[in-house]
Amino acid sequence: MMIRKLMVVALAVAGVLAAVPSVASAHPGPPSDVFDPDSVGWASIRNYGPAAFNAAVNNYQDTDFIAVDMDADTSGASYVLSGVFQRNLDNRNWDIGHGLTEVQYVDFRADCIADGMRMADYETFVLAGTRYHNLLCVENVEGYAWVNMRNMSEADWLAFRAGQHAAGRIIVDFDHYPFGGGTAYSAISVRNAENLSWEVEYNLSLATFQDVVEEYYDNDFRLLLAESTTTAAGQRFSGVFVRNVNGRGAPAQGELTSAGFSDVWGDLAEAGNRLITQERYETAAGTRYLGVWRQND
Repeated sequence: MMIRKLMVVALAVAGVLAAVPSVASAHPGPPSDVFDPDSVGWASIRNYGPAAFNAAVNNYQDTDFIAVDMDADTSGASYVLSGVFQRNLDNRNWDIGHGLTEVQYVDFRADCIADGMRMADYETFVLAGTRYHNLLCVENVEGYAWVNMRNMSEADWLAFRAGQHAAGRIIVDFDHYPFGGGTAYSAISVRNAENLSWEVEYNLSLATFQDVVEEYYDNDFRLLLAESTTTAAGQRFSGVFVRNVNGRGAPAQGELTSAGFSDVWGDLAEAGNRLITQERYETAAGTRYLGVWRQND
């Protein structure tokens, strides 16, 4: 049976983790015929070390796949990476940088732009006192206007969100993370070429997010991406919702252990779905996983 809504297990959060890495979900968004086709070959990897992840990325580039989501989480003295890939239907260029210092990030972003790419996914994390950055870029074949902002205050983020609606763009990446003793926000938007209705709901408790997801799904929206972050107020959930114009299934599930995620991954793949974004995140109860799928048959 297709899981139509975000199904999560209630979690009582007690206390706050000492160090909370940034975790973000993203998806390139438009155009739908390239990044949201009815059916496409796909693959995903999870919890790879940096060297193994690089080897996997090289393999997917060589075999005509394109990344649509990446994720990183600190683990011990290093970090682990995950990714979602699908068949590169129009052979567009793409690139991933991870574990980048501030200087390296600025240079990598500039190189992507110079090569005719747009940002599709950005996240940042702190490891051993140093802030690092990850970035996924995809070739901007259509020449869509796009914008990215990072290290925004909440007031700046709210103004940014409203501005993207007014400018005819759609948010395809969203994150909030500890920064400077508070919380900062980052987002990427791109021209809303298909004029899809969309909204971002953020910083919600588990119970509230469950209700919000149900309401959006009942009104013919789907999750494009979702994330979870541990805050001083407890575990918080966020999501980007878009109009589900073709009515195809969009299962999602969160608050899963590693084994639980593997089981759900297998069940949903067998039922004819593909993963479009995934996230590993930390909670007071340990590491958890969240995924968003799309009907693929």
